[in-house]
Amino acid sequence: MRVAKFIALFALISVFVLLVAHLLYTFSFRAVEQFPADTQLEHMVNKTALVIVAHDDEASTFAGTIAYLRSKGWKVDFLCFYKRENAEIEALRKSEALQAGRIQQLRNVELIDLNMQKKPLPYIAVPYSDFEEYFFIDSVEAAIAKAIVKSNPSIIFSLDDVIGGYGHSEHVLVGQLSRKMANQLNSEGKAHVEYLYHHVYPSSMANRMMADQPVYEISKKIYNCTGMPEANVQITISPFSYEKMSTIKAYASQHRNLKKFIKHYHLYPHWLYFRIFDKEFFRVIRLE
Repeated sequence: MRVAKFIALFALISVFVLLVAHLLYTFSFRAVEQFPADTQLEHMVNKTALVIVAHDDEASTFAGTIAYLRSKGWKVDFLCFYKRENAEIEALRKSEALQAGRIQQLRNVELIDLNMQKKPLPYIAVPYSDFEEYFFIDSVEAAIAKAIVKSNPSIIFSLDDVIGGYGHSEHVLVGQLSRKMANQLNSEGKAHVEYLYHHVYPSSMANRMMADQPVYEISKKIYNCTGMPEANVQITISPFSYEKMSTIKAYASQHRNLKKFIKHYHLYPHWLYFRIFDKEFFRVIRLE
């Protein structure tokens, strides 16, 4: 009897130690940098934001900020693209994007059937100078411009336009064209976009999160950068942990990819995971 109790106690202690060890390991992916808290969003008069991403699940990485905005009375619209290559898979992804939109109570979800690629992309990133060769730039610009005019946002959220998160060329393209079209439409008096918010990981977080992703290291060399641009604001998102986790999990078909960049999110309850990762970081760019 004593042996059985000892074995049970040893098993419980072992499980506890393993859980604590894994929790500490997960904590090591957290950003060590600190940035000023964002105050600009609180003072915007036009409380309309537009999310523009190449692929639907990208926006889940900053879903906490979208939840925060909505809690402050903002209207949020969404735009992403689909390649029109596999009807069954894309139908599933669209249903997931619409579910995520319902969770986040987005005003409008635009799912655009537009293959951006003139020819298949290589595994490695495409240099900026080759974008014309690989992408239907005019078509992407037109779709983005139409969405901006329709939404009339004061803020556009996207991934960064330097390396596109981890180095996906379509991410970079959409980030660059969103910036270009916002500037152009502003100058023509057709839009009044005041700021771009590029979601980024601070370098400590990016280097840990993507240490096992060769494409990230290759892309830094191709784009001649040290990684994502440096953040200049942070937003606390722990009060919106349930909504952010629900939004991430809505993209069930993309779990294999998401867990590469949102480490271990599926192993912890929302309230614990987003106390560890309680901030989202942005490079904020003011437009004229």
